[in-house]
Amino acid sequence: MNLHISIVLIVTVIALLIISFVPVVFAQEALVQCGGAGQNPCTYSDLVGLVGRVINFAILYIAIPVGVAFIIYGGVLIMISGGDEGKVTKAKELIRSVAVGLLITFGAWAIIQTVLNLLFKSS
Repeated sequence: MNLHISIVLIVTVIALLIISFVPVVFAQEALVQCGGAGQNPCTYSDLVGLVGRVINFAILYIAIPVGVAFIIYGGVLIMISGGDEGKVTKAKELIRSVAVGLLITFGAWAIIQTVLNLLFKSS
């Protein structure tokens, strides 16, 4: 059990390091690019743009690094399983679940981007 805690700690540290490397350039762009002093008032398209930026951030800087960290964790579990079929099966199921989750996430992202592009073009 002590080895399991060490692996969880290592995977957590790796995930936090990956997440912490969010580019500074992204932080320099305002989420809401309207309504401030000297700016145009906010419109519907600004709201749609905000939603798109938040979703892109969540996918790129949260979902992908966390998914990669869990895939790495599953690989480590396979390596330390010691040939125990039950542990190998659990690790493979974890990797499979993460892969399916990422595929669903990317599919949802594609649908959302399509809808946002249609909304932007119509306004």
